[in-house]
Amino acid sequence: PYVLHSVEELLTKESFDAIISSSSPVSAHIAASRISAEFSIPWIADLRDLWTQNHNYSHSLLRRWFERQLEKRTLSKASAHVTISDEWVAQLQTLHPLTPGHSIKNGFDPISYQSPPKLVDRFTITYTGQIYPAQHPEILFDAVEQLLTEGIIDPSRFIIRFFGPKSPPLQRYANLPNLRSIIELPGVLPFESIAPRQMESHLLLLLNWGNRRGYGCYPGKIFEYLGAKRPIIAVGGTGNDVVNTLLEKTRSGKYCSSIAHTKENITAFYQEYEKTMHVVYRGINSEINRFRYPELARQYASLLDDVRLDASRPPLPR
Repeated sequence: PYVLHSVEELLTKESFDAIISSSSPVSAHIAASRISAEFSIPWIADLRDLWTQNHNYSHSLLRRWFERQLEKRTLSKASAHVTISDEWVAQLQTLHPLTPGHSIKNGFDPISYQSPPKLVDRFTITYTGQIYPAQHPEILFDAVEQLLTEGIIDPSRFIIRFFGPKSPPLQRYANLPNLRSIIELPGVLPFESIAPRQMESHLLLLLNWGNRRGYGCYPGKIFEYLGAKRPIIAVGGTGNDVVNTLLEKTRSGKYCSSIAHTKENITAFYQEYEKTMHVVYRGINSEINRFRYPELARQYASLLDDVRLDASRPPLPR
């Protein structure tokens, strides 16, 4: 009710060609649906995460059934749906076949990644953000533990940093005698402090989703990592998926679905560091620049033009 009242007041002062609602939270779509219906403004529902098809949906099957009915009633009124990958567009279409679906990916703000700092002296792998139950950092830790035992990496010249909440699994590994000296848990930092930490690292760690529910999911931080222009090592996952495809297309890093593959790639990066005190970034700028915010804004502008044009056409005769 408060949203509708505010919009009604706003419409006395200016007009609008379209509405965009973005989730999470999904309550944004409920509000936008009401606004669109009441004031006859075309509406784009943007789902950065899917609703009841969410790969991280944690409620009961009974709640999902009732909530799915709400999703169908709500999103069926949208002029268009947008989500982050072609795979998720296809999933949405199974519930909402009559509404056009579009893929506009997440991205990065190039302003945040200007003036990169000097790389740190110690070989540094950095992770930024939260870790979810379906992500498996133990693949990385097991690989590194084996490399330490085999004498391939020198613990005095190697560090793994996790900027984010100090989850129990991370704290457990950080307290192991053979890993204690190479794991740092600095905690949560504001984003303006995170971007420099990413850019000064030799490798950026991505924990891929560890089950099929995450197929089609681009973790948001992968696009920040592209902005930082440092090599990415993606650990875990179920095999060939959108993350692997993106890394290959941009040449921005390596995808490691097993401990053996993780060991192989960390060894290669570390040996390059030992020889040159540097790890070369080989990303393709023309591919990476497609995920800059200005480019994504152009895609959205084009979609808004289409939605506005469709809304201005007279309805077809029955």
